[in-house]
Amino acid sequence: MDGDDELPEWRLHWISGLALLRTVGHVLAKIDALTSPAHAAAVDGLWSTLKADRQSSAIFWNFIEEERNNLLKTYTFGAKLSLDKNGYFIEYADGQDAFELFREAVYWWRYQLELLEKELRAQ
Repeated sequence: MDGDDELPEWRLHWISGLALLRTVGHVLAKIDALTSPAHAAAVDGLWSTLKADRQSSAIFWNFIEEERNNLLKTYTFGAKLSLDKNGYFIEYADGQDAFELFREAVYWWRYQLELLEKELRAQ
């Protein structure tokens, strides 16, 4: 059963969350990298690593980047709200639990930021 008609506000939360997940990378590249040459080098290194090994950073490319582009550029959703015997849930296009993917993306960014901080402290 499709729950979009009953709870359409989930879409606003989904769009906001994905936009914020993607914003982390934009702020790193456009704001934080300007802090110092060391910051610029660390952020550039992060982006180089992400681009060179897309498999290791699949949560970024296949979820954060892809879903953000779908939502903000074409207003299409890779996730949908559904209802089953246990209640409402949001399912991603490939059948995964969308909230689990979102949670994984948050933790992934947290790890990336911790690596950057560690690198900057070591300098």
